[in-house]
Amino acid sequence: MNKGVKSAPSPAHCLILCAAAALAGCAIYLFSVSAAEAALDRLWFPFAQIQALTADVDGSTPESVCLVLAALPVFGLIAQLLRQRFKPEDLLLLLCGVLVYMVMKSPLSMAGALTSSLVQPAAVWTVLMAWAGLRILRAGCTEDGMPLVRLCGWAVCAAALYFAYGAGANVGSVVFVLRLNAGSAAVFSQAGLALISACLGTAACMFTLAALRRYAADGGLSAAAVEAVNRLSRFCTAALASMLLLSAAVELANALLVKQSGGSLRSVNFPASALIYCFAVLLGSRLVAAHKRLKDENDLFV
Repeated sequence: MNKGVKSAPSPAHCLILCAAAALAGCAIYLFSVSAAEAALDRLWFPFAQIQALTADVDGSTPESVCLVLAALPVFGLIAQLLRQRFKPEDLLLLLCGVLVYMVMKSPLSMAGALTSSLVQPAAVWTVLMAWAGLRILRAGCTEDGMPLVRLCGWAVCAAALYFAYGAGANVGSVVFVLRLNAGSAAVFSQAGLALISACLGTAACMFTLAALRRYAADGGLSAAAVEAVNRLSRFCTAALASMLLLSAAVELANALLVKQSGGSLRSVNFPASALIYCFAVLLGSRLVAAHKRLKDENDLFV
């Protein structure tokens, strides 16, 4: 790898983080789940679960927990200042810290959502997405493409952690349902589809990181980098085909159940996050391969 070039995180390191995220998702769900939170269908996950895990005897979230969580994005802002890499969009991290504090102080329950107009967790994710998007856009406008590669690598790593965390939470939900002996075909089918989707999404992130690392190591679209992109393209094609076939299989099972017993799995739907990610990465990888072919053809005429 080129010396002095900070590349994307390696697939091995990201996989270790994903394993930790999956364990955390499963543990937090099992430790904090209750009948009230189950009704939320993890709409405010993981904020509601962290609240339940750390709640006082009176059910409120301790001030120390709120402050620690709110300080995390603020520490990011301070790190940017100390490294002399502060940009105007980094002020969004300060806003994010304020929103995290307000969310953790809000009663994240169905009753609280219906009776109050407090800040919801969606605001936190919106601000974080805005910050990450602006940083990536700034890196894309620089002459050197390596900052963009590095930021994209961390964004892919974050997506992998999201998929892994969701997979762990779904495993936790299955364990919880089994403990209550309240499972149904629809519940287990939905959990199985979510787990498959998360695993395929995480694997696609690993292939993406491998391609980004090779690109950074070679300093451009070398033959090895193009081969890594082609591997990514082949995997995303297979993953998309598998997810679409599974979705069609669920619809077929619905039709058979309705015809034979009058029941159905109508509450089961395939998670869209991994589908969207694999489709977007597939398009990007095909564009990269087409660009490389066009460049090679142009070089023949020079």
